[in-house]
Amino acid sequence: MTRALPNFRRPLWQLLGSVAALLAAGMLLSVHMEYFTALRSQVLPAARQIPELEQRAALLREQIDQADVVGSVHAASLGEQVQAYVLPTDANAGRLARALEAVGDTLQKQNWVHNMRVEVGGVQDFGSGMVLRTVEVETAANEQGLQALLDLVDVSGTLSVADALPAALEHDLLQESEHGSPGDILLLQELFHMDLPTYVQNGADAMERLRGNIATPEMSNLLSQLENVSVLAGATRLLQGDTGTALGAKDLWPLPLTTIKHLTQEKGKAPSWSTLRITLNVVGRKGSTN
Repeated sequence: MTRALPNFRRPLWQLLGSVAALLAAGMLLSVHMEYFTALRSQVLPAARQIPELEQRAALLREQIDQADVVGSVHAASLGEQVQAYVLPTDANAGRLARALEAVGDTLQKQNWVHNMRVEVGGVQDFGSGMVLRTVEVETAANEQGLQALLDLVDVSGTLSVADALPAALEHDLLQESEHGSPGDILLLQELFHMDLPTYVQNGADAMERLRGNIATPEMSNLLSQLENVSVLAGATRLLQGDTGTALGAKDLWPLPLTTIKHLTQEKGKAPSWSTLRITLNVVGRKGSTN
């Protein structure tokens, strides 16, 4: 049968837009300065409150300057990773094939898949300077093995936590951080800038610190929403165990942007097992010789 698939991939323009948006990391924090400007313009604060506001605004300006530097360096690093790994020239699928083999070997040891075969196909023009390359995967798998393979595709092309977040959730988290200190704003930005392996290792600690520092029901709820974002939940399942160790040992992160073109699932001989045939599309940049 043909398995109905959820919409795993964010549109390509959204991925590239999130990378470009990081160049304006300092601008995201400007809402905090507007907040304090509005406070100062009101008549209600007494004169004794103004020095406190000015001191906090000065601290914010310093933190924003630091965030500008961190954001610029981070964006430059992301740009290099996009060019080299996420959108490889001619949609080079070698890195994805090695990742599938590494994950497949680990899943086979866990008795979640058997006899995985990976075949890299040809390249085709996708328009606007982009190309696609097909990768065929065939394997016997149980439900855990299928979920791990879907997680691998789902997290592909994702460089940072911010890249995985819906824009509305990112905006709400920034707004709610107004209830904290300037240091909390930077902590939230650090969380946004984490790559997925770092998020899986350290994200929970950063979120607990934010929950403790900004002890509002809204912040707790927003951070719970962040943890349940499909890409981040998939990254946690995939990268926190042996499969993450296998990918890290072979330096196979990040992965090229990959989408599922077609998936069929036929009932296997053993209960809860099936034969999977998956056609993947690796997205890349058109090479100068094409």
